[in-house]
Amino acid sequence: MYEIEFINHDETEILEVVATGKLNLESAIEISSKSREKAHNLGYQLLKDLSKLELNAGVLQVMEFFDPKKNEKLNIKHKYVVTALFVESSKLYYWKFWETVASNNGLVSKIFVDKERAFKWLQNKAEEKQK
Repeated sequence: MYEIEFINHDETEILEVVATGKLNLESAIEISSKSREKAHNLGYQLLKDLSKLELNAGVLQVMEFFDPKKNEKLNIKHKYVVTALFVESSKLYYWKFWETVASNNGLVSKIFVDKERAFKWLQNKAEEKQK
C-alpha cells in the first residue's frame, strides 16, 4: 500500500509528487502515469520524492517495466515531461540503473539524493527550454 501527495510549486512550475509506503511494479506504473499526466496538464516539470518508499522490485523488473511486451499495463504518455527523482542514498545504485533504462526508453529523468539539487536541475531544464 502506498500514498501519494501532489504539491504544486507554481513559482517554479514544478509538480512535486511525494510517495510513501510500499511500492511494487503495478503501483510504480500507477504513480508514473498519474504524475506524468498531471505535470503535462499543468505544463510543469516533475519532481518525484521516492525517498520514503519501500521498493519491492528487482533489477530484472526495472528492465521489464519499460518493455511493452512484458508490461502491457504500462503506456508511458508524455515521455517528454522532464523528471527528477529524489531517492534515498542507500538505494542510489538501483535508481541509477533505473535512470539508464529510462533514458534508453526515451524518458528525460535524473536521479538525486539531494532534493535542492533536484529542484535546481529542473529549474535549469526549464530555462534551457525557454531559450
